[in-house]
Amino acid sequence: MTFQDIRLPSRPLAVTQDTLAQGWWNIAMSVILAALATWLFVWQAPGIWRDYEISQNPVIIEDATTIDGECKTRRGLTDCEVHLVYNYEGEGYDSNVSFAFVDFHSGDYLVDVVVSGDKPELATLSLGLEMLWNRMAVFGVFFLLVGGGAVLLLFKGIQINLSNGGARRPGALTLVPVELVSHNKTRFGKLMLGYADTLKGPKSRRVNHTHLSRDEEPLVVSNADGAPVGVAVKHEHAALPILLDAGLERLDMATEERRAMLETIGAPFAGEVIAEAPKKQIRPLRGLLAFVAIIALVVIGVLGYWVWYVTSAGSQFDSIGMEINNLLPAGMNEWGCDQLQQRFGDDRAPFGCTAPDYVSWK
Repeated sequence: MTFQDIRLPSRPLAVTQDTLAQGWWNIAMSVILAALATWLFVWQAPGIWRDYEISQNPVIIEDATTIDGECKTRRGLTDCEVHLVYNYEGEGYDSNVSFAFVDFHSGDYLVDVVVSGDKPELATLSLGLEMLWNRMAVFGVFFLLVGGGAVLLLFKGIQINLSNGGARRPGALTLVPVELVSHNKTRFGKLMLGYADTLKGPKSRRVNHTHLSRDEEPLVVSNADGAPVGVAVKHEHAALPILLDAGLERLDMATEERRAMLETIGAPFAGEVIAEAPKKQIRPLRGLLAFVAIIALVVIGVLGYWVWYVTSAGSQFDSIGMEINNLLPAGMNEWGCDQLQQRFGDDRAPFGCTAPDYVSWK
């Protein structure tokens, strides 16, 4: 029998269980992403807005005092913090300034203290103004991606839960062909099955997931071309299609209706199709070996970069090299600093090789 030959009872039917999976998981992940987006906003938005206001009427303060000021660069992200004490038009001010931006600059930054001519209590560093558009673009993109992901996951989770609830009520059903796209056994022995429909268009391929118990299989038949397709139903009270099981136990039908429909459909071949679907599960040993191999490659790459930095780099102020050298064990750090001092001993020492004065070689 082909998909086109299947006939459902004409009366309204309900689904007997919550079949769509990951509803609450999507909602939980959306909460985590929303918290991350909030943290990004609280961390950077006030400083960006402060520096934008200062940029409208900037005034350089020549005799300002900086206390505990430093900029740290890690993997391309530079984070600056400083406490400023200054006078402007006879009034004394102090301000804590912090900002971050993406840059791969090597070496120190030369900065001035800048205040707003309109609001002198607002102060920053000239570096913050120079990188203002960088900060707006980078953290704006991060915020939109994380915040947008939170909204999409929340919408998806609510849609799944509403579809599960709506399908429990009797309603008209429409048969929908779906493609089985993934399968993965959970730690509880259930099968997590992913299936894609094209209800919103031939290119939409909206993927949903369902759990099947150990004794369940999806209902799979052939289409008009002879290719296997999963059988799902679109419930009038649910936005998402629901995959049927081979025994039709997910539909609230009379025993005679179910038996007659199963006899008409014949023996499905779900096992063959599941075997062909991409499998997401990774064998524990293979996964462990892959993880170890990745870690080994990362370590080799990091150490290779460090050797190049201390022996061949054109500057001792390479930001990535300085971070690696500073994090290495004392013996390796000392050897690296010795190599750098042999080549750059007449210049200032880089981070990780400095004496207590933060300038001379240790």
